[in-house]
Amino acid sequence: MAIRVTVTRGISAAGAARLVNMRPTVIVSVDLMPLFPAAVYEAGLTAQVVSGRRNERFITVGLKTLSYTDAIAGTVEARRAGADEALFLDTEAHCCEAAASNLFIWTGRALVTPPLSCGPLPGITRATVVDLAGSLACRQRSAPSI
Repeated sequence: MAIRVTVTRGISAAGAARLVNMRPTVIVSVDLMPLFPAAVYEAGLTAQVVSGRRNERFITVGLKTLSYTDAIAGTVEARRAGADEALFLDTEAHCCEAAASNLFIWTGRALVTPPLSCGPLPGITRATVVDLAGSLACRQRSAPSI
């Protein structure tokens, strides 16, 4: 099951400046986890580095928001190039994350993932993988673009 908790600023008149006496609205949705076709588990996905960049210095970096415009545009660009998934670089051209997931690379000796300073979402899944892979010598390091 996939559980999504969404918290909004609440009901008010339009405009970003109206933040006084706000009561947040909380929405909880539950759905089945999406499944990939069997071939994906056997052969994997293809990925394309896309032209858009993740800004690791932006004020909302590290926040899970409902703004999926970059991810959707990146996925469209990747699919037009014949790939299944979009890979984003940060403003310094380091691999950052994919459109729909964090980025992990198994080198044969260690699991490598971009550090939070590159701007990936520091979510529960990423933290769990880093924690579980501790015995595999999980390293967080900036990597040049692919």
